[in-house]
Amino acid sequence: MSESSYRTDAFHELTYLIIDDFENFRLSLRQMLRSCGAYKIELVGNAGQAIKYCTYNHVDVVLCDYNLGGGKNGQHVLEELRHKNLLKRSSLFLMVTAETSKQMVMGAREN
Repeated sequence: MSESSYRTDAFHELTYLIIDDFENFRLSLRQMLRSCGAYKIELVGNAGQAIKYCTYNHVDVVLCDYNLGGGKNGQHVLEELRHKNLLKRSSLFLMVTAETSKQMVMGAREN
C-alpha cells in the first residue's frame, strides 16, 4: 500500500464535526476533508447543535471556529464537551480561527 493511499484510508475511517457559524466556511472545510478521503462529516452552525450532536454520536476530529456568533464560543464548546465526557481521549479538537489576540490563543492552548 502506498503512503498516499494509507493517508486516504486513515481519513476515510474517521468521523468529523465542523462547527462554524458561516455556512460557506463549513462547506469549504468539508470539501477540503473530502479531498483528503474523509466522508463521515457533519456540519453544525453553533455550540448548542455541536453539544447535541456529540451527545449522540462519537466524533474523532472536531474542527471548531473560536467565534461562533452569539452565545458560546469554541472554547466553551471544548470545555463543555470535556465536562460532559462527550469526547474520547483519542478525539482531536482543533480550533480553526482567524482570531489573533494573545488572550484567546493562550486560553485555547491551555485547554
